[in-house]
Amino acid sequence: MLKSKILIISTMILFILSISAVNAENVTSSMVNDTVNNEFHVIDGKYLEYNNSENGKNLNDTSNVLYDGKDGSVLENKNSNDAIFKYGGNNTVVSKEKPKMNVIAEDSIIFGENLTVKVELPKDANPSWVLMSVGEIYYYVKIDDEGVSLWNMTGLEAGIQYIKIGYRGNNKYEAVEVFHTVNVIKANPNLNVFIKDVNYGENLTIYATLNGVNNTNLTGNVIVTINNKNYSVVVINGKGNVSADKLPAGLYNFSATWAGNDNYNGTNISGGFKINKINSTIAINVEDIKVGENATIIVNLDSDATGNVTITLDNQNYTVAINEGQTIKVIGGLKAGTYDVFVKYIGDNNYNSAQNTTKFTVLKISDYNMDVTVPEFKEGVNSTVGVDLPKDAEGTVTVEIDGKKYTANIINGTAKVNIPGLGVGDYNITTTYSGDAKYVSMTKKGNITVIPNMDVNLYVDDVVMIYHDGTRLVAKLTDYQGRPIVNDIIYFTINGKTYAKTTDDNGTVSMGLNLDSKVYTATVSYNESEVYSKISKNVTVTINPTVISEDLVKMYQNDTRFYVKFTDSTGKALANTTVKFNIHGVFYTKKTDKDGVADLGIMLRPGEYILTAYNPVTGEEKGFNITVKSLIVQSDLTKYYLNASKFQATIYDKNGSLAVGKNVTFNINGVFYTKTTDSNGVVSLAINLRPGEYIITTMYEGLAVGNNIVVLPTLVTRDLNMTYGDGSNFTAQTLDGQGKPLANQNVTFNINGVFYNKVTNDNGVASLTMRLMSGKYIITSYWNDFQTGNTIIIS
Repeated sequence: MLKSKILIISTMILFILSISAVNAENVTSSMVNDTVNNEFHVIDGKYLEYNNSENGKNLNDTSNVLYDGKDGSVLENKNSNDAIFKYGGNNTVVSKEKPKMNVIAEDSIIFGENLTVKVELPKDANPSWVLMSVGEIYYYVKIDDEGVSLWNMTGLEAGIQYIKIGYRGNNKYEAVEVFHTVNVIKANPNLNVFIKDVNYGENLTIYATLNGVNNTNLTGNVIVTINNKNYSVVVINGKGNVSADKLPAGLYNFSATWAGNDNYNGTNISGGFKINKINSTIAINVEDIKVGENATIIVNLDSDATGNVTITLDNQNYTVAINEGQTIKVIGGLKAGTYDVFVKYIGDNNYNSAQNTTKFTVLKISDYNMDVTVPEFKEGVNSTVGVDLPKDAEGTVTVEIDGKKYTANIINGTAKVNIPGLGVGDYNITTTYSGDAKYVSMTKKGNITVIPNMDVNLYVDDVVMIYHDGTRLVAKLTDYQGRPIVNDIIYFTINGKTYAKTTDDNGTVSMGLNLDSKVYTATVSYNESEVYSKISKNVTVTINPTVISEDLVKMYQNDTRFYVKFTDSTGKALANTTVKFNIHGVFYTKKTDKDGVADLGIMLRPGEYILTAYNPVTGEEKGFNITVKSLIVQSDLTKYYLNASKFQATIYDKNGSLAVGKNVTFNINGVFYTKTTDSNGVVSLAINLRPGEYIITTMYEGLAVGNNIVVLPTLVTRDLNMTYGDGSNFTAQTLDGQGKPLANQNVTFNINGVFYNKVTNDNGVASLTMRLMSGKYIITSYWNDFQTGNTIIIS
């Protein structure tokens, strides 16, 4: 917007007089000693202008001046560009010629360019001025002697501008004015955006410069777009910058836009910049370990590094993914030694490849345990030194005693080093483990004492003999060198008794074995003395019988017989020899056959018996178990009155098989019943007797077996003793076939000739209150075709 201003251009003094509109006849003159000298004119019908080269005083509408030799006043003429001179009550109109004015100027310019305006007037248009105005800005331009007024206009705003050009006139020419239209076109600005290449991770700054014509600094917001994000650069006085987000490495393009303003067009540019990859850092951390431990390799990179690293160890490559700038690799099974670790990172979008190396050592284990077990060394006795190492230890163990070395291999972590017999005395002992790939060698030193040998040898063997064949249990006692120990006592313990025997010149003792035929454990022992240590051994003594047979199991009265073979003490059969048997308190005499075998029929009732056979030659008596199995297998029965329970028995034939389809006889309560067994050999009999206890006998193939039958009542009553008037009740309980109470049953009571009907409650109980006089009464209870009597005594 142009501001109102007046530009005075010339070395001459220009007076501008503002004259109020008045009529000539109303003017009051005042004397001013000025002379106009015919040089004045009216501009825009408002200003009276004249040139006074002497004092340049301004004239107002009441000023008195001398014009054309007359003293008067100059007034404005509202209707023309003429001046009115008033004198002596008369008005004189001073008329002027209208000049020809030609304006030469461009119709359009670009903002920032100057507009040259040339005004051509008559050569005698002077003295005067040309006033040029744009909006509220006024330019007063001198007219040269050729009648030309030339002016370069600057600072025109973009858009359509209207230029008013006015000639002020002189004493000859009246004032004239014209308009010239010029299109001021918006200028193109100069926008420059610069983004410096940076390394990944560094701050990114956008720089922008904005200049207009003649390198004028402009102000405004420049929008820069990078990676789909807009940044606003505030440009002040032609410069501005803003920080942008950190970006991954790579090549980037940007676009920059300025929207323009009233005088400048908008503009946009594009460009590029680069985010350089940076070198990554690799730090390797691995500590020394011992054989058997895992090596943990920790690789630390930049915290935002991605991808994989390759770890090379012992000619093996391991690819490990990076997680938050770190990789961890655990490697086991390394042998002792020093290892080089090589780590290579191929880089990623932001980091260049990198590599690093380090070393670590796998140490052999030195803090392991080596336990040396030294036995008691006895004179002349081979001994074993035990050495316990870790289970996975390998190699050898060497024991050095008295300058001699003894070596053994390690098996499953243990070495057993055999030491030949040493003489009595004290010795130094050195135990050395050779070490292996995992464990360092180790040596331990100590002392041993070889004590006198008090050990004895006891020689005794198991015995197998025939009853009373004269075989003896023999033992021999010697010292550790095998020399007999004479006149010392050896103890034999057998069959619960201990026998003491004295060794002969050969260190030998013996004892007879007059025991029953069977297998015995005998303990033979020698108690220690001041010279010898104690010793004990167990042996087995087997005495085979001269009465040879086995236990017998048979069915009742079948044909199975008991057979026994008799021999003498040498094992020879006793042929045609009279022998005896005893069973169930009865003795039987039999003669053996040519093989020494005798037999006995067993006709006893079912049961278990002891049969004793007697050998008349050796005197041996031997017992055997005889089991006679019943043909009838049954059990007692307890049932409720009239329920479905039956008495059952399983029947077997004499050959031991189930008796199917066979008739069986029962006798109960004096009545006989015959029933037939089913396909399982089972025979049944329904029991419909009144409550009570009975004996039932089952009979089959000459065998009779009795059982108890208990029939429980389903109407349960008890005698009652009471005191007159105490409110006692006589109760009867009804039960079903399983003994469970029955509710809502009608029970009838008869007492003293009177019948009462009662209904059982939830517990199956029917109650009758007794209100009779003192005395003894019989009460009969009836239910379900069953009746029972009880006594009631009222005192």
